[in-house]
Amino acid sequence: MYKDAKEKFITTLLQRIYDKSSFCRSHVLGILAQLTADKIIPGKYLILFLKAGIDRVKDQSINTRKRALQLINAVIDEVCSEDMTPFSELEREIEIAELELKTLSEE
Repeated sequence: MYKDAKEKFITTLLQRIYDKSSFCRSHVLGILAQLTADKIIPGKYLILFLKAGIDRVKDQSINTRKRALQLINAVIDEVCSEDMTPFSELEREIEIAELELKTLSEE
């Protein structure tokens, strides 16, 4: 029961990342970053969080982009500290994120 509620909560948060309101997107990214930093999130969600963070790096709102980078940083810290099994897939996602960040910094 608790596990189902936790998964439903995480799924709801992931859906709200694409909300119309930039305040909502930013706040949800901050919550996910905090949950990840506090090691509350199971490892299987880290890739989803990383992808969501990468998607939001291109957002129009500066606060949303800032929180997306915080989420990406929290996921990377979590993966590096625990030596997770899907590391090769995360490495690919990190390389993509770094390329997107370089592109954004050039603009």
